Parts: sequence; structure tokens; C-alpha cells
Amino acid sequence: MIRIPLFSIEKIIICGCLLFGVSTLSSAASLPVFEQVGAIIGPASSESTPFTIAASGSYLARITDLTFFPGSSFNTVAFGVSTSSLLLGSTFLVGPSTNDFASFIFSATPGKYFSSVLATCDGICSYGVNITAIPIPPAIGLFSLGLAGLVLISRRRQKSL
Repeated sequence: MIRIPLFSIEKIIICGCLLFGVSTLSSAASLPVFEQVGAIIGPASSESTPFTIAASGSYLARITDLTFFPGSSFNTVAFGVSTSSLLLGSTFLVGPSTNDFASFIFSATPGKYFSSVLATCDGICSYGVNITAIPIPPAIGLFSLGLAGLVLISRRRQKSL
């Protein structure tokens, strides 16, 4: 049996945690699941667009880039994500001084969903919709690897006793 000193196992665990953490952080920026740009030509408009989610998880839905052409302004903007029968999340913005974005988080399983926007506008206005998957935090992987290392160390200590 080959004996590996404890300090070298700790180095392996620390290096593994660092390498895993760096690779997880670099892949944490997820690609959008769904993106859309829409326009409203006064006084009111509604649009419901289907999209598909391929993996279970949590998703961030944002309405962004609320812009209006000279002489125009948003009055209200309602944005939601739903299945064919259930509203999963929504946000509502009021007034011509509407924020540039609003967002909410929802949980989903693989399937078909709908992005719905209802807006009132004086003139010509536009908006963007962006839905992205929320990545699993890198800390979960690091914690799991560290826990595995602690189990390894305790087993080696038990064998030596």
C-alpha cells in the first residue's frame, strides 16, 4: 500500500476546488432561453409569444429596453410568463417615467410557455424581453468537493488508527 502524506491530499483538494470554481464561474453566464423585441404603435397593444424551455430550473424573466420615440411615452407595461393555464410570474410598470427594466424569477420544467406583454403608449414605443436560466451557484460544487475531501481525510485517519 502506498501512503500519501496528508498535506498532499489537502493540496489536491484545494487545487481541485480552485480549478472547479474557476471553470464553473466562467460558464456561469448562461445564454438566453428566449429573446424578443416588440413595438407598440399607440394607444394599446398586447402580444403573447410561445417559447420552449428544455431543462428544469429557475429562470430570470426581464422586460428591458423600454424606449419611446420623440413625442411618445409609455403609460403602463405589464409583462408575464405563463403556461397555457397558469401564470408563473409577472411585473407591472406604470407611468411615463417607467424604469428601463423590470424582472421576476420563476421555476419551470421542460415544456411550452408563453411570454405576454400588454402595454399602453402615447405614440410609438418599443421593448425587449429576455428570459435566461439561472445557473447553479459555483459554491454548491465547491462545497461538494470539499465535503468529499473531508470524508477522504477521515477515512484515512480511521485506517491509520
